[in-house]
Amino acid sequence: MDFTTAFKFSGISVFSPDGTKLANSAGVRLCIRDVQSLEMIKLHTCVDKIGYLEWSCDSQYVLCMLTGRDIIQIYAVNSIHQVARIDEGNGGLRSVQWLPSGRHVLTLAEHSLRVTIWSLLDKDDIKQIKQPKCDDDQNLIVSFTRDRKYMALVERRGCKDYILVVDIDNFAIVRRWEIDGTSDVQKLELSPDGCRLCCIDGMFTFRALIYALDGKLLSVIAPGKAILGARTLDWSSDGSLLAIGGYDGNCRVVSHISWKAFACLEHPTSISSNTVVVFKEQEYTAKSGEEVRGCKYEICNQPFQLPQRTGASDKASAKLGVKKVAFSCDGLYMCTCDESTPNCVFIWSIRKMCLEAVLVHMKPVKSVQWDPCHTRLGICTGVKRFYLWSPSGCTCVDTVHPEFSVQNFTWNADGCALVLEDKLSFCMAYPAWNDL
Repeated sequence: MDFTTAFKFSGISVFSPDGTKLANSAGVRLCIRDVQSLEMIKLHTCVDKIGYLEWSCDSQYVLCMLTGRDIIQIYAVNSIHQVARIDEGNGGLRSVQWLPSGRHVLTLAEHSLRVTIWSLLDKDDIKQIKQPKCDDDQNLIVSFTRDRKYMALVERRGCKDYILVVDIDNFAIVRRWEIDGTSDVQKLELSPDGCRLCCIDGMFTFRALIYALDGKLLSVIAPGKAILGARTLDWSSDGSLLAIGGYDGNCRVVSHISWKAFACLEHPTSISSNTVVVFKEQEYTAKSGEEVRGCKYEICNQPFQLPQRTGASDKASAKLGVKKVAFSCDGLYMCTCDESTPNCVFIWSIRKMCLEAVLVHMKPVKSVQWDPCHTRLGICTGVKRFYLWSPSGCTCVDTVHPEFSVQNFTWNADGCALVLEDKLSFCMAYPAWNDL
């Protein structure tokens, strides 16, 4: 794996959707670089510190959210001037995101008062949706179809949750229906084909509902043995499988044929199976008694006891259950992370519907992401190493910067590059298949 030099930034770096450019913030400055050469293409100065930035879907525009002033500034890649400026006014600004059209921006006001849709084509074309629903982290519950035709979001009226399906062409509400039997919807995800959606209830009731976009209820996933609710979910790339991670530490897999959970994958505390490989991160030295030279994965003998989380937390809900579930791009593998074993990443074979490998690290896992184009998994734990897994093996790679700790990372759209982030700097990395 090759690394570039480290660049200073203020904690935000985002690849463009076409994978050719990288935008990052440095205080009040927006820097746009070429991914291959890292040459600076554009440098813009905002009126206040940038708290969030995002690319439009066609990679032509970048929006910057200035949290100190509740203002959004939008810049074009091919212009040196500001394209638009949005001011939410007295309502405040909670979050902002591009709509799939690439010419409209969606903003959420403070206290979830309203959702506003702004147009770059006509400054007088402003639409609003009242009483949108947010999750417990105050994030708007919204999802989009991949064909960019529809948007689904949750609305809260009269202490009841409703799903709204909005036509993105004219922003008309084409469907609205009450969600059956839920008390506090926390997440909603449209399937990759855009024909179905799944929403899950809060942490105290395991209830996942699958709807067609016309509002027809296809299935209710409500296992009687589940004491706690669902926490996270993910669709496979073709929409044939749906994985739901629960606060009870189990991951349930739903098939599109019956829309029933046909597998319940439990996260073990110890491994004693010939079909599961345990890779453990170990330090090594060149000779006995010398300083540590680096780390590598070693295959462990079994039975093997997985390291458990120690200590108590005042926020119990944040330390329970499956916090991450994600399918690989080909749908053949799935990775999960469970709060009870924070140093571990579990990799499941979808063909066999069983655990295939467990990666055990020295530090708690901070981020796990699949390569968007290859069956390759990236992992970081907040240290100076980066980790890769594929069906052919796994490896630990030391960054070339001695004071650099990988706190977060993002894959490029084609999987040929990554941006690795520390707290105050970032660098690019270019993995090769011979790294594994």
